[in-house]
Amino acid sequence: MNRFWLLTVVISTVSMAAFAQVGTNSGFVLFNNSKVAAPVLFADGKTKINNANYVAQLFYSTDGTSFTALGSTAAFSALAAKAGYWSGNTKNLQFPDSIHDDQPLTLKVAIWDSTVFPSWDAAVAAALNPGTPFRFQIGSETFSYTTPAVGNLSPDAAYIKNFRSFELTEYISPEPSVVALSVVGIGLLFWRGRPSSTPAG
Repeated sequence: MNRFWLLTVVISTVSMAAFAQVGTNSGFVLFNNSKVAAPVLFADGKTKINNANYVAQLFYSTDGTSFTALGSTAAFSALAAKAGYWSGNTKNLQFPDSIHDDQPLTLKVAIWDSTVFPSWDAAVAAALNPGTPFRFQIGSETFSYTTPAVGNLSPDAAYIKNFRSFELTEYISPEPSVVALSVVGIGLLFWRGRPSSTPAG
């Protein structure tokens, strides 16, 4: 009987050590900017985003350079009282098992109009393409975050405390027809400016 209890204690001790080392299912984050009073603004730097077409996506990185999306997007509120904040009051996002408790990470919040672009990658591609024929606003902000440690029962342990307010960037590109007319106009100016090749009579 004593041997049985001794074996039980040994197994329990080993299990607790392994648990402390690996963590509680890799940690989590509360994806919510209202908890930290950090609203996001349109490109004018004054107007808080109040359009539900705009969404926020959270990304994480272990090296600060390569980012992976975490969870689904969260739409911004269209209510004046909640302008600047996305709907994430209960949006606890779980990290994969490769992320442990009490682990430093770099997080990024990316924002774009979901009726214009299906994803953040598509929005970035459009911003990098000077021929994109419309006006749009997108933006992102990176910040540090550490997953809650084992036993940390603080209600704000998973808050994105280092997230700060920022404003979107507006991209404006001319319509293709305008570009075409400009090219034609430049061509005409060049042609008219050429010296005449007709021999003098």
